[in-house]
Amino acid sequence: MINTSPASPPRATFVPGPGYEEMLHPRSQARNNLYRIGWHGVPLELPSHVTGVDARIVVMMGYTFPSGSHKVGATYSIVMEAEKDGLISPERTRLIGPSTGNFGIGTAWTSFQKGYDGVVVMPDGMSPERTARIRAYGSDIVFTPGTESDVILTIEKAKELGQEPDTYVLAQFENFANYRFHYYVTGTSILEKVGGRIRAFVSAPGSAGTLAAGDRLKERFPESLTVAAEPVQCSTLYNGGVGQHQIEGIGDKMVPLILNVNSLDRVAMVDDQMCVDLLHYFVTVLNYRYEFGISAMCNVIAAIQTAKTERLGPDDVVVTVATDGLDRYYSYMDRLVSRTHEESKRLGPDRVHALEAGAGLLDTTSAAQKARLYDLKARTWKTWYDDAYLASMKHDAFWDKERARVAEYDAR
Repeated sequence: MINTSPASPPRATFVPGPGYEEMLHPRSQARNNLYRIGWHGVPLELPSHVTGVDARIVVMMGYTFPSGSHKVGATYSIVMEAEKDGLISPERTRLIGPSTGNFGIGTAWTSFQKGYDGVVVMPDGMSPERTARIRAYGSDIVFTPGTESDVILTIEKAKELGQEPDTYVLAQFENFANYRFHYYVTGTSILEKVGGRIRAFVSAPGSAGTLAAGDRLKERFPESLTVAAEPVQCSTLYNGGVGQHQIEGIGDKMVPLILNVNSLDRVAMVDDQMCVDLLHYFVTVLNYRYEFGISAMCNVIAAIQTAKTERLGPDDVVVTVATDGLDRYYSYMDRLVSRTHEESKRLGPDRVHALEAGAGLLDTTSAAQKARLYDLKARTWKTWYDDAYLASMKHDAFWDKERARVAEYDAR
């Protein structure tokens, strides 16, 4: 179902929107649809018969955001900061959004709401549901070859388009507004909405913005683990592996620039077919007809593995996210319609429960692992950033400064 919105504002009209604090604590009267951005839904705690572990597995629900995914929060935040910096305005700027889907939809939605021309750059192998929604919001699409794992081609194409006059690239993989949105708005929302002792935060990185919430959680719960999940078919963070996979929105063959390697504690590998199978179970047996997309299943499986491996108990909470809803994955479900409930259970939760503790979970807290991940990051980004800047990210002071800019932008 396409999220309908009122007519786009006239060109050359500045449309106001919320800052970070107002996305976290909105006014009672929203002035326009932009003020609906935020974690305003209720987190969902999965029952233990589904998870198979004693620890509480709690999911923050991204489908409640306007545009149907929390990625619109990062998109809007990049636009908001660029406007406050005087870099863009709707009467003169065309927005370019490199994406494999949800950020692109967020680009189209934000462009529509604020009166910009939008262009989404994305691989041509993404689901038809994604491209349909981008076009419904009025943005153009420039396709690059490949699928989710070929996102580096979309970044390169976006940078090429960004050389044209009066364009601005919403560079989600490298723009720290993405980090700040999830650090402050997502992280604080979790602290306010999820009760109990949070022992881990799990998220599968595409741009890796969502993992910034883990930095906020560590301020309240220093022992909390930040866990990145990725498909075993494209195990870049785990062991430098690359490959194609079925989980749209994650597993992009790189270490994103905005990933805080310093605070990353674990990497969990998840089989992509297991994610498809578990999604089928959630939809057909548990009757979650809208709430979950396929990357959420990767997050849920990794959360269960974290709880199992760390031997977490009923007083412990593992938090994860469902980035979007089922409306972007009907084409996936069409492949599985002939399954019985028994088959769906056997191929879904039964397989997850059978995973051994520690299977596919890598501890990344050692100095050697940090060095390896920073080397992978440098190899991706050295074309566009100098060695000194990349090296500065190894120091906590770099990330402290980026977090402090939340208050700076809100004060403007």
